Amino acid sequence: MSSMNNLSIGTRSKLPLKGLRAFEAASRHLNFKLAAEELGLTPSAISHQIRALEQHLECKLFIRRAQGVALTDAGIAIAPDIIQAFNLLQTVMDKMRSDASVVRLSAAPVFAQTFLISRLNAFEHAHKGIELQLQITLGLVDISNNQGDVGIRYGAGHYPGLYSERLGENAIGIVCSPDLLDEPADLETIRQQILISNTFFKDAWSRWFAEAGSTLVPAPRQVWYESLMATLEAARNGVGVTLTPLSAVQEDLRYRRLVQPHATILPSANGYYLVCRKGEETLSKIQKVRNWVRLPFEEMN
Repeated sequence: MSSMNNLSIGTRSKLPLKGLRAFEAASRHLNFKLAAEELGLTPSAISHQIRALEQHLECKLFIRRAQGVALTDAGIAIAPDIIQAFNLLQTVMDKMRSDASVVRLSAAPVFAQTFLISRLNAFEHAHKGIELQLQITLGLVDISNNQGDVGIRYGAGHYPGLYSERLGENAIGIVCSPDLLDEPADLETIRQQILISNTFFKDAWSRWFAEAGSTLVPAPRQVWYESLMATLEAARNGVGVTLTPLSAVQEDLRYRRLVQPHATILPSANGYYLVCRKGEETLSKIQKVRNWVRLPFEEMN
């Protein structure tokens, strides 16, 4: 097929594609009727298109016989390349159709566990034509460079080059195991607990106590974790009290795996944002994923 690689754009625009398609089918079946059935045409249309192709190439490609057709030497020479070319086109089209139905959604583990994983079956049932591929990672997937299609970010909402939408308010509150504090607690009682912190919410305890109207400073009994997921797991296991976006623990609070021992809420300028490439937010498959991701946040409001 090397000669085809050298075709100019102008030459390509003059390719007799209908005739080539008719030839490809007829060369496999060696029967115009069967080729016509495959392509949804009449045998006379197949015959007409092949005659036009023969005139274009200035050579005969088939020998017409009573019981079908046979390839001439010229037809035998080009048939493998033509068949291969259409197979390649079919492969490309199949891939495009497959890609068109795939959405790659990236999220941090705690967000995926809280909002996505338990709801995947419902999404797949509601949208059978979309393959939702969940990418769970602590790192950021580069949406701009097509490493993913939709991402969940935690921050202030400044994502240059990307469409972004805030998923809801993300106030921060304190939670712990009911085995540790099962009743509303005063600030001094909370201060004397082990305060679980993670590196993502630096100085959060000092700000929380100030928001609560206290001049108390956090006690030195603090443990630090790198991830919010590890922080919450420690709280569930009764290690101490932790600060967390309350949106991330709604299910824990509902089933009393965690309780909120004090009502003070620390407002947060940051929040969860859904991002995708600009212009793709209106694609049907992306809209369906956006609506699905937003739903639990809408139910909280």
